[in-house]
Amino acid sequence: MNQYSITTPALRRLIEALWSLGEGERLPATLMGIGPMSPNLIRGTLAAGRDWDFPVIFIASRNQIDTAALGGGYVQGWDQQAFVQAVDEIAQEVNFRGLYYICRDHGGPWQRDEEYRAKLAPDEAMAQAMTSYQADIDAGFDLLHIDPTKDPLAEGLADLAVVADRVVELIAGCEEYQARTNASAVCYEVGTEETVGGLTSPKTFEGFIVDLLQRLEAQSLPRPVFIVGQTGTLIKMRQNIGTYDPINAQTLSHIARRYGLAFKEHNSDYLPADNLAQHPAWGITGANFGPSFAHTETAACLELAAQEAQAVGGTSEFHERLAEAAFDCGRWRKWLLPEHKGIDDEAIRSDSELFDETVRVAGHYVLDEPAVAAARQQMYHNLQTAGVVAEGERYVVDSIKAFIGEHAKSLGLVGITSRLRRAL
Repeated sequence: MNQYSITTPALRRLIEALWSLGEGERLPATLMGIGPMSPNLIRGTLAAGRDWDFPVIFIASRNQIDTAALGGGYVQGWDQQAFVQAVDEIAQEVNFRGLYYICRDHGGPWQRDEEYRAKLAPDEAMAQAMTSYQADIDAGFDLLHIDPTKDPLAEGLADLAVVADRVVELIAGCEEYQARTNASAVCYEVGTEETVGGLTSPKTFEGFIVDLLQRLEAQSLPRPVFIVGQTGTLIKMRQNIGTYDPINAQTLSHIARRYGLAFKEHNSDYLPADNLAQHPAWGITGANFGPSFAHTETAACLELAAQEAQAVGGTSEFHERLAEAAFDCGRWRKWLLPEHKGIDDEAIRSDSELFDETVRVAGHYVLDEPAVAAARQQMYHNLQTAGVVAEGERYVVDSIKAFIGEHAKSLGLVGITSRLRRAL
């Protein structure tokens, strides 16, 4: 399919409708991409979208959701088909009748942690990326993030010329597969939020766009819908430690719009509300969130554990099971603050405050592990029996929903679905 096809993908139509509601490059709202880290997070997101009337956009990484042929993902072990089915079922369960979109976040070679650690050869990494994308297309994903910027054989980041080559190759492969299988049309997102060597400066950003669009046009391939650029965001632990650059954000947004592309910001978690409130004025079409929403679920569970401890002495041992599993999984290591790099496990265990932070940062990765899940259900039962909290899971979902609702308000999203429907 090319950009002149009669069939326009749904997410492209949404963005065009959003732009039509704006004034120049000032948008009425910034779309919110949300990582689907658990069924409760999906449930809370759809409930928030229902009550505050905004479109829901789920952005699944390959570590979270992937085909069983490549090992699946950490979220419920779901592959793409199971994930799409779960979202549909939860949408019906919460009576969500709005707009929602399923997207691949950071698809591409070496984007699964084990692929990167194994330093797969480029041909093998690209082949596995295509296997994943094909499963995305089969499942009906609306958008595929084509991100071949990781490269363990090139000291972490690939050269941008190599990136462009791989983007074109992957989009061509996806388009060929979509046409061959008569699957629904998809949109594409390109670019990276990497703070070093990525699409940060306006000159590099525009040069990449011009080069990529020329390559795509030469092969009659579709333009991407979103392009990602760096605005200064960087998440570590439960903080955004980057230095946000609003001037650069506006400049990159303006450049992207000039070429008919929607600017996307990644790692928007933990930005202040007043910063998020300026995103529409800065022309930022989309902003991605993930860790902070997952951390909200973990925090809600730990709040219940504290209430259980006070009421019945914490007999479920949920806090202990969660802490043990979260620390042992080791996924907190990539989130460590710069001053903690290289610290050994024993030093962290002996620092109660830092240990607690690792649990809060990595808890969502292990909430579904059998021992943790069983303890959580026992905790809910204990709280209900003691007359403290009638429905523990409802408490957790409501906490997630409220947190997402605050972000929707900051980004100007409240009521936007009704306006978009009239423009679609």
